[in-house]
Amino acid sequence: MATKTYQIGKPFDIGELKKPVRHKVVSPRDQELEKAITQAAAGAASQVIPFLFDPEKDKVGTVLAAARRIVKTMGVPVNVGVNAALFPNAILLSRGVLSNRGRSTR
Repeated sequence: MATKTYQIGKPFDIGELKKPVRHKVVSPRDQELEKAITQAAAGAASQVIPFLFDPEKDKVGTVLAAARRIVKTMGVPVNVGVNAALFPNAILLSRGVLSNRGRSTR
């Protein structure tokens, strides 16, 4: 007796084969960074907004890289920097230049 081992299924569109686009889950740190960068972009060029973070959860380099990545994707004129002597565990956001290194005062 012959059993049915092969079957022909119903046709469907090729579009159903493509994987759905899964969006990355945005971390709470990146959400807060985006808010701070938006405030810095809307503020005066002479203002500096410090973004404080917990050193037990994040490192300065990680937060700095995340802030620079967000500024680049947003396309806003915000400078990102650090001053560990005055503001430990913080990055600084401003529209103005954060460092006067190499600039003469004439």
